[in-house]
Amino acid sequence: MNMPAAPQFPLTLMYAVPAAAALAALAPAAAAAVQAALTDVAAGRRPLAMAPGRREGVLVAAGRRVLCQPHGARLMVLLLAEAPAGDDPAMSMAMPPDAAECERLDAFHAADDGFRVPESVLVRRLEGQSLLRAWRELRGLPLPRLATAADLDAALLQRLERPGQRASARQAHAIGEVLGVPVDALRF
Repeated sequence: MNMPAAPQFPLTLMYAVPAAAALAALAPAAAAAVQAALTDVAAGRRPLAMAPGRREGVLVAAGRRVLCQPHGARLMVLLLAEAPAGDDPAMSMAMPPDAAECERLDAFHAADDGFRVPESVLVRRLEGQSLLRAWRELRGLPLPRLATAADLDAALLQRLERPGQRASARQAHAIGEVLGVPVDALRF
């Protein structure tokens, strides 16, 4: 007896650092609209407009074209771009990536380190929490253990976990090494 294939949905959302940074830079309402659209795609309620012969697709939300790549059980959000002026949102939902977007995707893939930001970290960042704390807690690492492993003072790390605080390049590198994240993923 043949069993039906397992459904593809829901997909887990993951973000390339440039996409996470672009989303975090949006106004809260716009970021929420993009997140809602991505959630709909991940849940199978909304399709991506796929580029012919490519593995990437696009959706439009909040005046942004969101370039994504389904990959197994994940939906990788690669890049965000402003929708062209005068772009009809109803039409652009069905428009796959154009030649310029495909060039941007090729450049992205050529420089991509493969690191992805989980949705839980991005959501915490959008809620105003520091990336350092979000990553530390995702990794299940108590602050004193991170301080010891990074050879930093626990009180300094506690201050750096406050929203708006930034680690120096040396501190960020040491923290990133322990957490297993690139420095850019601690700073968007």
